Amino acid sequence: MCDEPHTPLFSIVSFLFPDRIVLTRYMLSGQLATTITKDGLELKGFWVNKKSDIAVFHSHGTSGDFYTHNFIELEADKLSKQGISFLTANNRGHDV
Repeated sequence: MCDEPHTPLFSIVSFLFPDRIVLTRYMLSGQLATTITKDGLELKGFWVNKKSDIAVFHSHGTSGDFYTHNFIELEADKLSKQGISFLTANNRGHDV
């Protein structure tokens, strides 16, 4: 992860989907994370770094994404308040 300024999750959703209205209950402070696979596919995620020894990785499965499920925000918010880092990310084929 890099030391970029923190971005609220709703800002990321607005950037990725400017034609959608997104309502959020939580102001999560985190950053957009990107990784490139060996074959060049770019995968995006959202990282809430609490600088702790504990982190939770959330995988949404094959048919979802990390930016439209409200329970992910709730999960990240609860973990963040406990000082636990949180990463959620899209996987290969998530929009198929």
